[in-house]
Amino acid sequence: MGNRNVSYAIRVLAAVYLFYSAYVLGKGYIAGESGIVMLLSALAFVGFGIFFAISGIRGMAAESKRAAQEAQEAEAEAKEQEEEPRAPMSIGERARMKAQLEEEEDEEENEEPPVK
Repeated sequence: MGNRNVSYAIRVLAAVYLFYSAYVLGKGYIAGESGIVMLLSALAFVGFGIFFAISGIRGMAAESKRAAQEAQEAEAEAKEQEEEPRAPMSIGERARMKAQLEEEEDEEENEEPPVK
């Protein structure tokens, strides 16, 4: 969630900067300080700014919706696990599990370290 939201926030900030730049260019054109090329640039900045703002806001909304859905699924899964009663293990099952764990530990100890 973090990296994607940062990306969307940067898009929104870029849109704000493009809107500001378009405003300055348009203001210069109205004052007669710049030509038609600057006006066309200002219009292009507005277009790109609108695109970045919409994609950033939509992305943030989709990401928060996805995160809420994942949290809800995790909560439901946790409730399922709490509700499932665990059958008590018999003494024989516990002994077999302990023996298997000891065998695994012995195998790990007996493994030779890789030679460099």
